[in-house]
Amino acid sequence: MKCQPAAPQTARSKIITEFQCYLSQDLGRSLSTLKNYVPFVDQFLLERFHNRAPNFTSLRAPDVTRFVMRHAHQLSPLRAGLMVTALRSFFRYLRHRGAIATDLAGCVPTVPIWSLSTLPRYLPTAAVERLLKRCDRKTAVGRRNHAILLLLARLGVRAGEVMGLSLDDIDWSTGLITIHEKAGSRLNCHCHRTQGRL
Repeated sequence: MKCQPAAPQTARSKIITEFQCYLSQDLGRSLSTLKNYVPFVDQFLLERFHNRAPNFTSLRAPDVTRFVMRHAHQLSPLRAGLMVTALRSFFRYLRHRGAIATDLAGCVPTVPIWSLSTLPRYLPTAAVERLLKRCDRKTAVGRRNHAILLLLARLGVRAGEVMGLSLDDIDWSTGLITIHEKAGSRLNCHCHRTQGRL
């Protein structure tokens, strides 16, 4: 990414740009990491300093813990985990550049992921069958939904991989489906025919 802004920046946006450059150039973080981290850091700076130039020497541990406690319950466990990781990374960056002397990264509280606070990792077979029966296979949308659910439940295909499928990925004569995986590789899955349907 470019680290020299094309337009004048505020003090807060300048810090955000420098943090992004640190993540991408010094640490080799991906663009998706930047997109996940930056909104949380920007929100923290906005709430703590408003529109003033950030004075990092005034930051104290309670500033950090209050921010996390205020927002963690509004987020999913995954997003809350990203928030605390983003803040720890930012405070490590500030200490790296000498902007703070205290290890504020160590002050960021851990967000607990309580048992049953997330969706189950899988559904029982009976629940899957009930879900499949709810699809109205007399309609095009119902048949599409039924096919998607079969791919997810019986072949273990990920949602993103289902979204990437096209009709060209299906060999109807052999029952072979080509799955395009995240890393750009391909995986071939065999499907058994039942009464002329996948």
